[in-house]
Amino acid sequence: MSPERHTRRDALSLGAAAVGAVGAATIAGCGEDEPQQPKEKPERLIKADEVQVGKPKLVKRPHGRMLPGREFEQIILVRVDDKTIKAYSNLCTHADCLVKPKGKTLHCPCHEADYEPTTGEVITGPPPKPLAKVDVHIADGWVMTGTA
Repeated sequence: MSPERHTRRDALSLGAAAVGAVGAATIAGCGEDEPQQPKEKPERLIKADEVQVGKPKLVKRPHGRMLPGREFEQIILVRVDDKTIKAYSNLCTHADCLVKPKGKTLHCPCHEADYEPTTGEVITGPPPKPLAKVDVHIADGWVMTGTA
């Protein structure tokens, strides 16, 4: 009897089949059985009555990124009505410059971009997408991080 000879093609086919099987097992293992990431504990940002309709307010973002120039990412709070406050990251979606309230818009001075305060949508300038939303809610008179 002569020993079987295997070609490089046989070895590559066997290796690809093994990788495919491991990948399928990994995908099958993903899903509802996996533990959920723990939610961050809600943190107080500011008294809700300090945010007035039509006057966006910048507040410190807990665990915000430190940016060049030793500035920190903040949250822009926008009161829509007595019961609703929306929040956005103040990092411009174009170049991570700091967006700040200016007149009736949220303004990025780096490339003269403006965002609509109640939606975060781009009004003018080069940003490719709206400001990132930040989950906040009102509890016991405070604006809190996270959802209620």
